[in-house]
Amino acid sequence: MDFMQNIRDAGYWIAVPKAIISSQRLSARAKELYCVLLSLCDQHGKRTIYSYYGFFGMHMGNLGEDAVGKYMKELRTNGLVRWKQNGIGRPNSITLRPIPSEFQDEYLSMFT
Repeated sequence: MDFMQNIRDAGYWIAVPKAIISSQRLSARAKELYCVLLSLCDQHGKRTIYSYYGFFGMHMGNLGEDAVGKYMKELRTNGLVRWKQNGIGRPNSITLRPIPSEFQDEYLSMFT
C-alpha cells in the first residue's frame, strides 16, 4: 500500500469543494474554519457537530473564541452553516448546509 493510500485510509484528508476554495466572498480564515468543520463532520459521517468555539480555535492555531465567532458569522451570513446555541455551558450545534448556488455560479464564472 502506498503512502497516499495510507493517508486516505487513516482519515487524514478531506475534500474541500472548489467553490469554497476559490470564493471571493469568504476570508481565508472563514475558509479555514469551514475546512475544520468539514473535517469534523466527515470524521463522524454527519452534517451536524456539537462543540465549543474554543475547540475550533485550537484547530486554527489557538485562535480566540471571539475571532472564531466572527468567522462563524461570516459562514452563517453566506448560508454555509446553521448555528444554534444550546444553552449556557452546553455545546453549540453547527450544521453544514449545502453550498448555495451563488458560490457555484461564482466559481463557474471564473472560466467564462
